[in-house]
Amino acid sequence: MLITFGTFYFIHLNLNKMRLNLKRLLLWGICGYIFLMSFQQLGFLIGREKTAETATYVIGVYCGAEIQNLDDYIRGPIEKMDYWGEMTFYQFLSTLEKDWGVVHLRTDREKLLPFNYRGGYGLGNVATAFQAYYVDFRFKGTMIVCFVIGLIMQLLYKRVKMGNSIKNGVMNWTSYLYSLILPSMFMSFFAESFYIVLMNILGFRFWIGYILLFLLFYGKFPWKKN
Repeated sequence: MLITFGTFYFIHLNLNKMRLNLKRLLLWGICGYIFLMSFQQLGFLIGREKTAETATYVIGVYCGAEIQNLDDYIRGPIEKMDYWGEMTFYQFLSTLEKDWGVVHLRTDREKLLPFNYRGGYGLGNVATAFQAYYVDFRFKGTMIVCFVIGLIMQLLYKRVKMGNSIKNGVMNWTSYLYSLILPSMFMSFFAESFYIVLMNILGFRFWIGYILLFLLFYGKFPWKKN
């Protein structure tokens, strides 16, 4: 939500030709630092097992180990998937399995994401969004997948800037869609989530949620002009 709020804030500044408030930016930076330093404690609060690892080490693993994991993963043997795009479109395939029984995915997906270690340090088992793309489509396919992501995001960005949501405060479907996908773009440094969100959006729950939110905030249906 913070990523979404920040992005729309910058779009708002750009459309209104306003300058960035450096004091507010500094405040955000301080808040971000406090959040990172308390990240480990937040994990304990939600039930993660307590360890002797320092907060700095935890931040380093979550924010910096993915590139090393990706490098080691690519250099090792890549297991062949049972279905085309299984890791990238896992959410969609999982829905087909649960609701329709069309496919039969591996029961233990975690085995495909082994934990990595370097110099005696645990680096986790995530290796950026590129891991899923590379496993499914190799290097050339990864470039195509990323091009499609960039195309979708740029089209949505242009629609949001050209629309009236920022000016009149009424959230249209483009702004709603863009706000939901934005966090997945930020999380690409960690693991694949763009296509997971996109597959969810293609379902009827997305449109029901949008209609209900519109009714809650504006007291009318989205297709009503006035």
